[in-house]
Amino acid sequence: MTRFIEFVIAFLMVVALFVIVGVFLPSHRHVEHTVETNHPIRQVYDFLNGFQRFKDWNQMRAHDPRVQYSIEGPRKGEGAQLHYNSWDKRVGKGTWTITRSDEDAAIRIDVANDDYGTNKTYQIDLEENLGSTNVAVVNITMGYDVDYGWNLFGRYAGLYLSRNIGDDIEAGLNNIVDVLATMPNFDYSYLDIAEVNVQPMNVLHLETKSKRVIMEVYGALLESSKALIDAAEKNNLEITGPVRLVTINFGDSEYKFAVELPVAAKSADSGADEAEDAEAAEAEAEVEAMAEAETAGDDAMKPLDPLPELDLPENIVPQASYAGRAIRANVEGDSPARLNIVRESLRSYAMANGLTSNGYPFEDYLQEVTNEIPEFGDYKVYWPIIDPEQQPAQ
Repeated sequence: MTRFIEFVIAFLMVVALFVIVGVFLPSHRHVEHTVETNHPIRQVYDFLNGFQRFKDWNQMRAHDPRVQYSIEGPRKGEGAQLHYNSWDKRVGKGTWTITRSDEDAAIRIDVANDDYGTNKTYQIDLEENLGSTNVAVVNITMGYDVDYGWNLFGRYAGLYLSRNIGDDIEAGLNNIVDVLATMPNFDYSYLDIAEVNVQPMNVLHLETKSKRVIMEVYGALLESSKALIDAAEKNNLEITGPVRLVTINFGDSEYKFAVELPVAAKSADSGADEAEDAEAAEAEAEVEAMAEAETAGDDAMKPLDPLPELDLPENIVPQASYAGRAIRANVEGDSPARLNIVRESLRSYAMANGLTSNGYPFEDYLQEVTNEIPEFGDYKVYWPIIDPEQQPAQ
């Protein structure tokens, strides 16, 4: 009996000590780490402002490679949600929800899971500074906050927050820097970028190549466009849109590309001036309608009218142009020599946003291709992607 009483007294003393110490432990915990990257702040922001590339940097997969993810809500920004489920108790199950998204500045993510505490949030802050070599760098700071209230078990669990959550934050930030290093380092924030649906067109297609020098490239483009226009005229075809250049291989010294000319069959009375004017107006209206469909994101692909039997040189083939989802940049008043920078910027955008490429990039020359290289021209540059709504994000 005496030993039992001694055991009860010892137990009560341990409980009392547990309560007394727990009362004086913090009811709120915060842990944060910071890393630095030389990639543009917009690219970093896009990379983190959604869950398309979550698995590439977060430590959940390091703890359990079989963890299951599902994404709901908007693809990026406020309202985007990631649900995860794991048999590993270190990971468990829960939901991350982006509740605040300030462009190029901050992202807040609310966390709901079975871990101790309430008001669990991750805060990501981005700040652009000049590095030690006077090159712009971005500081990425990720912090985690949690309230334990009067939950004494939670307060004790908070003693280890810097070793579990803190270590995962530090490792995740290092993963972010490593993944960014695999992307093209281009700042696309100045571009007018939209994700659009591109309608198919009947085109005459001619492949060519040149040295990777603007004079050589433009010369090959001019020669090819003239050949396509001649072929269209000889076959009594109507030209329905601007010349398109499709990049096949942008090599170190050689540039292989295709030139496409949108065409359609002329009506039987196209010889009359009025008919020609009407057809020109109709073609212009069709181009404007296609542009509106792109901007509106119209998913319906319009069927193509078949072309008549054509007599074409061996190097020119009739075919349907690319049809599907793409990233588009509207470029105004720029040199064609800079179009590859625009293409790489769109590739950078695609990778940051977790979008999968789907074919060759291309650009429409919105002015006539003449004998002189335009110093300032207008273009629509496209980077084809797989529709993110048609494939699982993880």
